[in-house]
Amino acid sequence: MARRSRRAKGGHGSAPAEPVSIVSTSQDSAHQQKEEICHLMRLPAELRNSIYELVVVRPFAITIGSNMGSSKELSKASQLPAITRTNHQIRNEALSIFLGANTFDVYLHCDYGRFDYRHYDRCDIRPALSGAHSWLGRMTPDQRRQIKEIVLCTPLTFKALVTIVSPSLEYPSSDKEWRLCGGQRLHIVDESVGDKSCAANVLCGEDLNHFRIKVEERDKEHCNVCKLFRPILEMCSDEGVLDEART
Repeated sequence: MARRSRRAKGGHGSAPAEPVSIVSTSQDSAHQQKEEICHLMRLPAELRNSIYELVVVRPFAITIGSNMGSSKELSKASQLPAITRTNHQIRNEALSIFLGANTFDVYLHCDYGRFDYRHYDRCDIRPALSGAHSWLGRMTPDQRRQIKEIVLCTPLTFKALVTIVSPSLEYPSSDKEWRLCGGQRLHIVDESVGDKSCAANVLCGEDLNHFRIKVEERDKEHCNVCKLFRPILEMCSDEGVLDEART
């Protein structure tokens, strides 16, 4: 004979009602998220693109390199939108708009009004370009080709850049570094971009000069490092591993 519960043995003679859980389970949350994704994929491509633009296009430029601030803050500001971590199709569609519709900037800060040869060391451009180069290096070549505009934001004129910083304004500056650093080179050209809505302008309130940065890809056949790591890089990018590494 089964034992009677001590609680049921009390004065009222009836067992209390079992508590009802009001917390949704992880399976319910996953099912709801899957349904929302399915609803999004049922929409026409034009409407999906409009939704992506509302989610991933920023009102000001996204800083991907700077000689100021911490690398952690910079990485957080330039990480890919969360919507790119849903599924493969949404990732490709949203990432294409994120890279193609936004302006990405590299900020070179100088704490003096007019350039002075005595302070050239305070205007080192390598940390700024190195951060941007690392950000680009975590992408596949196809993703880098989707980027429409990268600009250098600085109070210096182009003549001052060439005089103080570097005559060539390239990063990496040597062929050896180019081969070892992912197969792409950043090259600053004397082409002024009139984008005054860059993040550096918004945050610092400065009237900066904007010069276009071109990304030069090294030929696959001449880059053994790229040939070795390209399949791994593309696999990690497709699976969203690179996004998780940024957070």
